[in-house]
Amino acid sequence: MSSKNIALISICKQLRYDFVFELGIAQLVGFLRDSGYSVKMFFYHNDETADEIAKITNENFDYYAFSVYETNAKMIYRVAERIKDTNPNSYIVCGGQFSTIYYLEIFNECNAIDYIILGDGEIPFNYLLEGNSIESYPYIASRLDEKNDYKIFVNDDVNWKPAEDYYHIRHGKWCVHNLLSKNNVCSGFCTFCCRQMSSKKAIFKPIECILDEIIHIHNKYNITAFYFVDDDLFDPNDNIAKTRIMELCEQLIKLNLGVFFYFYTKVTAFNDTVEDNMMLDKLFLAGFVNVYLGLESGNNDDLKLYNKQHNVNDNYKAIELFTRHHFNITIGFININPWSTLENLKENYVFLKNIEALEIKLYICRFLSIYKNSPLYSLLERDGLFGDEYDYLNTTKYQYKDKKIIPIIQFLNEYFLHEDSLSLYTEGYTWPRFMSYYKKAIRINRDLLSFGDEVDLLKNEYLNILDNYFNIIYIENDIEKAKRDYEKFRDLFLANDHKKNELVAKISNSHL
Repeated sequence: MSSKNIALISICKQLRYDFVFELGIAQLVGFLRDSGYSVKMFFYHNDETADEIAKITNENFDYYAFSVYETNAKMIYRVAERIKDTNPNSYIVCGGQFSTIYYLEIFNECNAIDYIILGDGEIPFNYLLEGNSIESYPYIASRLDEKNDYKIFVNDDVNWKPAEDYYHIRHGKWCVHNLLSKNNVCSGFCTFCCRQMSSKKAIFKPIECILDEIIHIHNKYNITAFYFVDDDLFDPNDNIAKTRIMELCEQLIKLNLGVFFYFYTKVTAFNDTVEDNMMLDKLFLAGFVNVYLGLESGNNDDLKLYNKQHNVNDNYKAIELFTRHHFNITIGFININPWSTLENLKENYVFLKNIEALEIKLYICRFLSIYKNSPLYSLLERDGLFGDEYDYLNTTKYQYKDKKIIPIIQFLNEYFLHEDSLSLYTEGYTWPRFMSYYKKAIRINRDLLSFGDEVDLLKNEYLNILDNYFNIIYIENDIEKAKRDYEKFRDLFLANDHKKNELVAKISNSHL
């Protein structure tokens, strides 16, 4: 056992019904412990202050490590500074996808951070802890270095087991277990992405290892919800990828654990063929009930801009196919980007209406984030659209090439996107969360189908509320009318939300 003491700290705001542990941190902790290091995990998910979080310095760790992203960066800076004040000989390490992109900006803004891991953290962090010189090591950035030949580390070993501290703290209640089926690669070439993982080889986790992880977590903590967080569970979308997931499904069906799975996939992963229809049936029987589809847009101009390898018609086909096989569908969707036009926004809205999209965020705040080193970052620079508000912590605060859409953007910011208003519409048991719950519940208890008519009636009322209001914005482009009708919309939305919550309670009581 190494004499070094290490603290891994997770800082994020958890939604009320989404208790999902951070896989990156948990996997790193599991790996380091297996390597003989003393590692303690801390979870701060309830809006704790920097002073409250920094109290961990009383234990005098040698290393403090954080996973950094846009929404927690400022808090981590404050915590890091307090740690250095009381424990100046400690080392502070950051990692994650966001840190990998913006390591220079992070160093410039926070003097307390010593190292930033670039890419997957297990091997580089272990390299650092072993006391090796990082002068010629390309996967760790130091504020003392001025190298420009850094590289991103990608794991080629995928069998490391994550630490389970989070489940011990919550006793498994309301937890969703994240897992990977392969290493962190993607076969796409999207212009908004800067990860450059497309050229990396996919290393698959053996099916027996995936099954062992599911069975262990389910039996030990009674966790029934599992999320495959691969960018696409079926990458690289060949027969090998599908065959192995079919094997996983066959084993899960035999085990009959009563667990459910979420997964990501591309629009082009499945077609309306005999083979693919059979596979979708088997996926559903095995418990894969929630699919996240990367549709990205409801207009072909934007899909071309993003370099997506599908069109709007493909989006409709994918929605129809997964709906036919009873999946609950969540969509990846970008409503607004710096090159949006009124016609683009109209087409996006019509698409959302046609597919009966329930997530209100899709209508009000799905702005494209533009990150440094992505192709679209260069395009934004070419068109002079950064503006005064855009920076690495505000990657959607750009300007717009088509000035005609600016009144819509200003309206959304004023009426929907300040903190109090946004939480009013997006927190709690929203319609997407409810439909996910209901579809899982009726798989367990078919008697709950008796609520189907009531669910459909209330859902259609909700969709009509959305349609009547957002039609004013995206079809009529009448922002003054939208302002006049806002309070009426809000009251109707909240009344429907109240009735939905009453229905949730009725179904839950029957389910128990």
